Amino acid sequence: MALNDEDFLTISIELAEQLKEPYFAFMVALSSHTPYEIPAELEQLDLAGYEDSLLKGYYETVHYVVGAVGEMIEELKQKDLWDGFLIVFYGDGDRDRGLTQPDSEMAQELVDETKVELFEVDHQVPLFIKEPDMETGSTVDSIGGQIDIAPAILYAWANLDR
Repeated sequence: MALNDEDFLTISIELAEQLKEPYFAFMVALSSHTPYEIPAELEQLDLAGYEDSLLKGYYETVHYVVGAVGEMIEELKQKDLWDGFLIVFYGDGDRDRGLTQPDSEMAQELVDETKVELFEVDHQVPLFIKEPDMETGSTVDSIGGQIDIAPAILYAWANLDR
């Protein structure tokens, strides 16, 4: 593992607390990128039924990053920072990983096995936007891209009660 995302995100909160508001922080979690390597002591999933080491590494590293982000959110809440922050999490896709190639173990497990459906699975990435003082959220099931993130952030920023 090149960088421990859990420590990185925790330290980033400590550094953010020292900044004068308003500020912008851009942080990149690296664990869930190829080659999907994680120390054995951080592995938590039972993947005994899988053979592909790349796929097992992918599942373990994504699970690790989700846990690290969850701990970051909990720490922000404990420090009374969560409500006041505009937070955006997104994935970049890491599409050259080969996990959804037609002969791969992941592709064989998927119910949808056409080339178009595998392409869609390979290109779907998460996007999470939490506005300050947001009480409820919603799921938007539409196609977008990273080009849509900046307008969404600017829209949220422009509509803040300051």
